[in-house]
Amino acid sequence: AKSDSPIAQVLTAKMYIERAQDDTDYQKGAYWLNSAAKRNNLEAHYYLGKLHEQGIIGDGDDFETIKLYEIAASGGFVEAFYPSGRLINQKIKSGYHFETKEKALAAAYFWLLLTKQTTADSEKLVYSEKSLHELRQQLPAERVEALDKEAKEFLTKISQ
Repeated sequence: AKSDSPIAQVLTAKMYIERAQDDTDYQKGAYWLNSAAKRNNLEAHYYLGKLHEQGIIGDGDDFETIKLYEIAASGGFVEAFYPSGRLINQKIKSGYHFETKEKALAAAYFWLLLTKQTTADSEKLVYSEKSLHELRQQLPAERVEALDKEAKEFLTKISQ
């Protein structure tokens, strides 16, 4: 990992985290993930998001967690689609007052639509389907149409 290879850094981090005996191991894992994230490694952002969400690192800030997941998702890291959409949707449902609610609704819709189109996990599919139905009711029809098109284009782009 000391070679400055983000891939080696993520592998080292995952080894520490998977075998963690105490907080020190998690901190070592987080160190290597942060090093890889500074080099724009999407997987590192995803795993930092997971550690934040689990309360292992950070201060419990949901928005930092969402930011980390969305960096990974925006770069095409498929595993990050679901947690990005799920967390934004949970914040909406909890009554959190977003600066622009439509933007939050659109982001949740976009990531959950991509989840629906890329996962075989039945639990994620059920959640995504149910949430997409609810989100469609809250978004203007033309916005839903635009997001559907955007998601299709995004999947085409990342699969090339």
